[in-house]
Amino acid sequence: KGINLALEQNRSLKIGWPGGEAKPRSGDLGFAPGLPANLTMRYLGVPGSFSFALNQANVSIEGSTRSFIGAWMIGGKITIEGNADTAVGYAMQGGQLIIEGDTSEDTGLSMEGGNIVIMGSAGPNIGNSMQGGMILVKGSVGANPGINMQGGCVLINGRTPRPGPGAMQVSPDEWLEQLDDELRKEFVDAVALVPSDGERLPIRSPLPATGEWTSILPVCNDQAPQRQPDGVDTITLIEGVEERPPLGLRASIIQTNGKPGHGGPVLDHERSEPRICTLTPGQLRESDSTADVLLDLNRLPSLDDEALDGLIALIQSQTEEDCRIILVGGVGDLPLLQRTAGRGGIHAGALDMRDAEGRPATSLLPIFGRTAATFSEEDIAFGAWLPWTVRPEDVLIIAASGGSFAVGEVEGEVDLFAMNLRRKLLETGARALNELNRSHLRATDAATANLTGLRLAGYERPMPHWLRGGS
Repeated sequence: KGINLALEQNRSLKIGWPGGEAKPRSGDLGFAPGLPANLTMRYLGVPGSFSFALNQANVSIEGSTRSFIGAWMIGGKITIEGNADTAVGYAMQGGQLIIEGDTSEDTGLSMEGGNIVIMGSAGPNIGNSMQGGMILVKGSVGANPGINMQGGCVLINGRTPRPGPGAMQVSPDEWLEQLDDELRKEFVDAVALVPSDGERLPIRSPLPATGEWTSILPVCNDQAPQRQPDGVDTITLIEGVEERPPLGLRASIIQTNGKPGHGGPVLDHERSEPRICTLTPGQLRESDSTADVLLDLNRLPSLDDEALDGLIALIQSQTEEDCRIILVGGVGDLPLLQRTAGRGGIHAGALDMRDAEGRPATSLLPIFGRTAATFSEEDIAFGAWLPWTVRPEDVLIIAASGGSFAVGEVEGEVDLFAMNLRRKLLETGARALNELNRSHLRATDAATANLTGLRLAGYERPMPHWLRGGS
């Protein structure tokens, strides 16, 4: 409302001066994304992470900022009159960012275009993985400047350590020609860093879980009914958004490819119903109000709790209707997933077993079960992204471990998968997936029993792996 009024009256919008009296704001997460090109805004205080993303306006911030300010910036200008935290200008495409103080690490991380001007000093890894644009630093920089550069240039007036892997020092003349007269004079003696032909640090490649769950068997437990039920329920509902029907997974699976069917949605498929899309910058810029969002931490830089909350706030602010957010992370991300679920910022979560540090798949089952129990306390569904072709038995194993759904590829049509899942569930004697528990699982060999703590087929006593204090 304030933005529209400022645009209609062609005046600057001031945030932090209610009634004309200065009252600095602090910690506005994901604040004011996608501001239009013909707007001028002045902000008093400390904006939180992922504020002023996708910006095209003229923004000045009277104060310092948190991390990821100006992420995916398209144009316009942002002036920060204090210091900036981690990854200011992340993946920006155009425009200009001016920081009158100092910046922390990873300034200009993955930037594609535009300019960043730093009046003070910069922390380590400036220009990390940048693909285009220019960064100008009047002061000194930290270790590994230009690390893994692929394009663009970093000009540094102050102390410059040895360039990081993937960067080299060259004459600044070519780049000075792109500056205005004032900056050209100021940086005439600067050190210029550009991409080199040398080796770069290898990009982290997630190690998937090894093996599958074929040595785990869903069975009838001792309390199974003597007669088979007339029907079974294989549906998982992901709720949490008011005034919207739940997201229904009829076969308790989100497919990663294939054709949509009655059994469940296909991730990123335009004709899937319901629709679930992986978060991308394009989706943020042109959001689909009918789609829910899968937020894959493996596709993003390292985020702390506040940065992740800021990104979630940004996602919600870019959709006309509140969307459901499914947060996916690897084994190392599980503590962050649990804390985020505790704050109520997501509607479902999943363990990405494609990023499992190469551990045996069976050894991850107790970890999955303990995490699912934590999510269950918050009434949030928890699933597993499996790196192998998902079998109906895998969905039963997930459900018996306390989880709700699988993510992955199925063999053949999803409707056939759903029919086989109902048949397999019928064989356990349970009427619904949420009736399953660990007593429905057996290990078929001693090694699997040792790794999972499940009862070895033919034995009755389970091991303590599933207790909260288990390793």
